[in-house]
Amino acid sequence: MKTLSAVVSIILFAAMPAGVSATPIHYVEDIDGPLNASTPLDLGVGTNIIEGSDCWTSKVGCFSVSDFVFNIQAGTELVNYRYTFGNLSFEAAPPASWTSATILRGLDEPSLMATTATVNWLAETVQTMSLNGLNWTEGTYRQFYQASRSGFGGTWDFRIELDVISTVTDIPLPATILIFGFGLGLAAFMRRRTDAA
Repeated sequence: MKTLSAVVSIILFAAMPAGVSATPIHYVEDIDGPLNASTPLDLGVGTNIIEGSDCWTSKVGCFSVSDFVFNIQAGTELVNYRYTFGNLSFEAAPPASWTSATILRGLDEPSLMATTATVNWLAETVQTMSLNGLNWTEGTYRQFYQASRSGFGGTWDFRIELDVISTVTDIPLPATILIFGFGLGLAAFMRRRTDAA
C-alpha cells in the first residue's frame, strides 16, 4: 500500500503545471534598509515595488541614489519598468537646471541596456520615467541613475515598479489526463504485482 501511495503522489506531482510561484517583492528602505548594488533583489511574478528616499546635495555623503541590482528568475521575464519621483525638497535655492534618466543594464550581458527618456525635474512635482516592452529574461541586472544639475541639489522620494510575468506554459489538459491515467494504470499494476507476491 505504501508503494501505491508513493506512485500516486509522484504521478499527481508530475501532472501539476510547473508554474513559477515566486511572489513580487515590496521593498521599503525605511524597513528593509538602504538599497545597495552588492545585494541583488530577487523579483517575483507581478508588480515588484521598491520605495525609498534619495538625496543629491553638496553635503558630504549625500549622494544616495537608488542604485541596485536585481535578479530575474528562470521562467520569468521583465516587461515594464517605472521610476516615479516626487516630494522634491531643495537644499537651498532651487537649481537653475536638473535633469536625469535611469538606466537598466545587464550584468551577465553588458550590451543589454535601456535608458529612460531624460526628464526635467523642475517641470512637475511628480514625474515618472518608464521603459515598456523590455522582455528581458533570466539574469542579473542593475539600475542606476544618470543626472546633471546646476546649483544646489535636494532630496526626493521614489517608487520603482518592475512588472514581471511568467513565461512557463502549463501542461495542456489532455496531456494532464493522459499522465494521470498512466499513473493510475501503473498504480493498479503495482497493486496486482504486490497481491500476487
